[in-house]
Formats: sequence, structure tokens, C-alpha cells
Amino acid sequence: MLQATSYSPHRRYKKSSRPESMTRSGAADGVAGGRQFLLVLSLGLLSALTPLAIDMALPGFLFIETEYGLAPGRAAATISLFLVAFAVGPLVFGPLSDHFGRRPVLLLGLVLFTTGGAVCFGSVGMNSLLAGRVLQGLGAGICSSVAIAIVRDLFVGRRGRAILTLMTLVMGLAPIVAPVLGSVVVNLSGWRQVFLVLCLTGGSLLLFMLASFSESVQAVRANPLTLVRVLDGYRRAANSRIFTGYGLCNGFNFAAMFAFVSSSPTVFMGQFGVSVDVFGGIFALIAAGIIAGAGINSGLLKTGLAPAAVLGASLVVTVLSSLGLLIGGVAGHLNVGWAVALLVLNNTATGLIRPNATHEAMQPLPDIAGSASALFRGGQMLIGAAAVWLLEGLNHEPLVDMALVMSVCAVASVTFFLRTPR
Repeated sequence: MLQATSYSPHRRYKKSSRPESMTRSGAADGVAGGRQFLLVLSLGLLSALTPLAIDMALPGFLFIETEYGLAPGRAAATISLFLVAFAVGPLVFGPLSDHFGRRPVLLLGLVLFTTGGAVCFGSVGMNSLLAGRVLQGLGAGICSSVAIAIVRDLFVGRRGRAILTLMTLVMGLAPIVAPVLGSVVVNLSGWRQVFLVLCLTGGSLLLFMLASFSESVQAVRANPLTLVRVLDGYRRAANSRIFTGYGLCNGFNFAAMFAFVSSSPTVFMGQFGVSVDVFGGIFALIAAGIIAGAGINSGLLKTGLAPAAVLGASLVVTVLSSLGLLIGGVAGHLNVGWAVALLVLNNTATGLIRPNATHEAMQPLPDIAGSASALFRGGQMLIGAAAVWLLEGLNHEPLVDMALVMSVCAVASVTFFLRTPR
């Protein structure tokens, strides 16, 4: 096994001449602009595997349901199982990344994601498709949580918030590109080829990280890795009111977003009757809100505005936009244009919420960043999966069901934010 080297994010990175007292990890913050950009880009791409895996598959939902004889909306099970697997992966492998280092766990995650794409591509029924999605979810969950842990290893304070914002910008491109690319692939070759593209994407990232990434944290092997130590790390994180408060705030905001993601094919292609190509464009436009929000957050960082102020204002926007969708849907006067406008506004607020909530949640627990990021991502995905399952049990119009779940989640997110100590 390769030996971990402390705070060396990339084999080609040179350590800074600045003293470590300037930041927790002066080596990382001293990286030259181009090399630091490469690091942030690679971390963003790792986190973007999740929206790619989910959003690229959306245009093929109706075709999956037709081929396998499923009731309308039942293809959403591929999302809910993906989210559950995503939640389990970090919880199991996050502590391993604290013990053995980030690199071996990250590479394992990419292997699982790539294998899952191959299984989905060759699936012969719904069960094998779901099995492939479970593997993809496990791999994506591991990669996403390790990426956050790497940021916590290397960057703190305003610099950490800035790096997470840049990662959000990179991640935000995935939901824009994914549905459009998915629509093109589905129209040209069928829904199976979507998973072939995902398989090739995971394999390419695996080769890149294998060749270029060494380690960001000194592995801790002095004491044996036991279940008691793993559970103690999770206990410490769960007992932190700051971590749990911001984690639940982020988790319910994430659940609201996934209520939209899982419902969007049925709402726009089913209820509003748009074509596959138009749906891809609509989804990309709505997803662009996350990039807009991250860009706004990047500007606000320069003003020194407190994260709590940014979070509070953004959460209010999610509540108002979700309630607008619900009221308009119940009244029956909401057309495609207004629905898209409210969802863009909601996603823009999410682009501000995500980096700030993530940064604030991780700050109290630097010595167990792997376990903390695993619990953060795992809890987020479990709440998201619960939102998808709740949607499957509702029987109103698709738009009303989606807006109802989004509104409940938005109110819950605000509630946990208000209860979190500053």
C-alpha cells in the first residue's frame, strides 16, 4: 500500500514557503494558481459524479418504464436506491479514510462507480438495473465525502469557504450538461448508453486520480481501527450541535432539491407535455441556478458577510419559492414558464446554502474530518431518499406533490438553522 504523505494534495504540487501558522495547511494554500485550480477541478468532478449519475438518466425514465413494464413514476426507484447506497458508502468508508488515508478509499469509490455503470449498461431487468445503481451510489458517496474531507484537510476559514464555493461551481455544471447530454444519448442510442457514458467517465477519473493524486492527510495507524473507535467518531460528530444543526439544515435543503429532480420528468414531460429535448433544456436552465448562486456567494465572500446571514436569507428564498409553486399548483394557474422561474430562484438559493452550510458544519471536527464528512453526506442522502419515497406515496398532480414535499423540506431546513448555535 502506498504510504501517505502529509498535506500533499498532488504529486506535482510544491509546498509553500509560507509558515503553517498562516493556515492549518500552508502547503495547500501556497499552491500556485494553476495547480490549485487543478486540485479544485478534480475535487469538483468527484463531487459531480452524483448529479451526473442521476440527471443523465432522467430523460430515459419513460423508456425504462416502457421496456420493463413499470407504472409511471416507478423508474424513480433507481434514484431512491442510489441515494440510500450513497448514504451507506461514506458511513462505512469515511472512517477508513481517516485511518488509511484518503487516496486508497477514493480509488475504491471510483472502481465501484465505474463497475456500477457497466452493470446498468448490461442489465437484463429492473433488478439488475437497481443493483448497478446501488454500486454507483456507493462509489459516488465515497468520492463525494472524501472530496469534502480533503478540503477540510487542506483549507480553513474563508479560504475553505472559497474552495467549497469553487467546487460548487464545478458541480453546478453537471446538472446543466447531464440532462442535455442524456437527452442526446437517449435519442441517438437509447437509455442504456447513458450508463455506458457514466462508466467511461468513472474509469477516466479513476485513471487520472491514480496517476496524479497522492495524499492530503497523514494516515493514522497507531491505534487499531475498531468498531468502537468508528462509532465514537460518529458519536462526537452527532453530539456537536453546530455539526448536526448545519448538517440537518443542508440535508433538508438537499431533500427539497431531490424532490424536484426525481419529479421533474413526470412534471414536465408528463403533466406539461414537453418533449425529451425541451425537458433537457428546461432542466439545464433550472440547474444553472446553482452556478448563479455559487457565483453570488463567491462575491459575497469578498465583502466579509457572515455565513449565517447568507444562509438565513437564502433559506427564506427557498421557502417562498417552494410555497409559490405549491399555491400556484393547487390553484391550477401555474404554467411552464412560472414553474421554471420559481425553480431557478430556488436553485439559486441552494447554490448559496450548500458551500456555507458544509463549511460551517465541518469546522468543529478537524481531527475526524473523514467520519464527519461521511455522516454529513450520508445523512443528507438518507433525508433525500426519504423525500423521494414520500413523493412516491402521494397521489395528487405531480406538480402539487413535488411542491408540497419541497415546501415541507424548506421549512424544516429553516427550523434547524434557527436552532443552531452561532
